[in-house]
Amino acid sequence: MLTAFLVVAGIATVLVVLAFVFDGVFDIFDVDLPGDGAFSVMGLFGGVASFGWTAVAVIAMTAWTALTVIGVALAVGVAVVVGMSALARVLRRSSAQGATSGDLVGAEGAVVEQVSPGAPGLVRVTYHGAPRTVTAHSEVVLEPGTQVVVDRAESMGEVHVVALARRAQPQR
Repeated sequence: MLTAFLVVAGIATVLVVLAFVFDGVFDIFDVDLPGDGAFSVMGLFGGVASFGWTAVAVIAMTAWTALTVIGVALAVGVAVVVGMSALARVLRRSSAQGATSGDLVGAEGAVVEQVSPGAPGLVRVTYHGAPRTVTAHSEVVLEPGTQVVVDRAESMGEVHVVALARRAQPQR
């Protein structure tokens, strides 16, 4: 049983380090976690790593049953995920203080739900280092997966986007 927890803890720790060092490395999997963006892939990996390392420590220091070990480790893992989510919300709120919708201009992202003239859709943009899904408008049809840039922001939750390939190059 110890070996299994060591493997889980080791793999999750490597994934946390990769997510930290190579910010956005797991965006390739297009993971869209539910909620307001406070849950992150790094937070989930951190919870799994905490689960594994807690189980290893409890096994090494006690003679508790497997069910008790799993229960304690699960409680710690869930607490880490919840704690990281709460911290992310606090940090996002503090970074958004004084932010204006104009701060979104230039943010890049991808279409999540088709955007058409007269029919807004959804795009996921990276804003202050965190993914944020916002309502988007466009003069042309943009299919899911299309890479876009915000060229105008009506509010913090509503933007106008253009496809990256269509973005005008600056005059020299």
